[in-house]
Amino acid sequence: MKRTMIAILLLTALLLSACGAQHVHTWKNATCTEPETCEECGETRGKELGHRWQAGSCTEPEVCSRCGETRGEPLGHDWQPATCTQPETCSRCGETRGEPLGHDWTEATCTEPQICKRCGETHGEALGHDAVPADYWTPSVCSRCGEEVAPVLTPDFVTYGLDKQIIGLNKTVDYKTLCYDDPSYSTVGRLTFVSYEVTPGDGKDLEIRDGYEWRILKLEVSFSDANANDYGVSVAFSTEDYYDIRRHDDTLVYEDDGSDTFDVVYKGETYRCQLWLEGGFSDWVGDTTTYSCTVSAQLPVGYDGMIFGMRDKGINWPDDAYVFETDTTGSVYFRMN
Repeated sequence: MKRTMIAILLLTALLLSACGAQHVHTWKNATCTEPETCEECGETRGKELGHRWQAGSCTEPEVCSRCGETRGEPLGHDWQPATCTQPETCSRCGETRGEPLGHDWTEATCTEPQICKRCGETHGEALGHDAVPADYWTPSVCSRCGEEVAPVLTPDFVTYGLDKQIIGLNKTVDYKTLCYDDPSYSTVGRLTFVSYEVTPGDGKDLEIRDGYEWRILKLEVSFSDANANDYGVSVAFSTEDYYDIRRHDDTLVYEDDGSDTFDVVYKGETYRCQLWLEGGFSDWVGDTTTYSCTVSAQLPVGYDGMIFGMRDKGINWPDDAYVFETDTTGSVYFRMN
């Protein structure tokens, strides 16, 4: 039994010794598609590595990073349209082709700068309106676009509500004023603007001047109440400009010959104008006396802003005050238009 065991061990040692002498595996590295393989006998061990695919690009298909094998097709460029400032551009890789379109500018306007029709970008500044200032007859209108920039100016007589006291021809209204002999008393007459005419002048009493015309107003006020009979009558006047009260007063000069001169600005031109007043009381007829007055104003042709008014002599009117700064409650006006 002991000999048999020894024999088996010796046989096994001989077999092992013979194999080792015959073959030692030479392993070739595994690849994407093959496991490790003995170069001599072809025996394999383990598994293949498998491809490691890298994503395709616009110009290349998917590529295995281990073996370089490819699959599929390149993605191709995804071209985005050219813009004003950029050529066509691939959204994947950023490659470009061609040229930018360039801006397509509109013309600047009064209210908007140049604007690109494609992208909306702006350039420069709006031109701004080109318009002369509005006056009392003409709105301010842009010469480029025709837009009304500002409406006609509001006349001072409207601004201060004095236009409500303007009356027309042959309308009779009450006119209150002071008594002459005793100013503690007042009297009320009946006032009527009886006639009005426009004439270029006669070359004698009414001077003829290029660009001017005469506007002539006649009025009458009849007084017959007891105060007028007992204490007499004192009248007062007010000459104004319907449009620009301040300019009239600031340029007004009482001339030595009894006339008033003043400036009128009419449609952009300045005119030096004059006004004459002639009036007086009639003799008493019964218990009535009548004050009659003629007002002659030389004004620019077409000018409709001269105002003549009768005011209460009893109202305080400081020398440096404008009419709208005084009490005009009892004043009555006529507009020479």
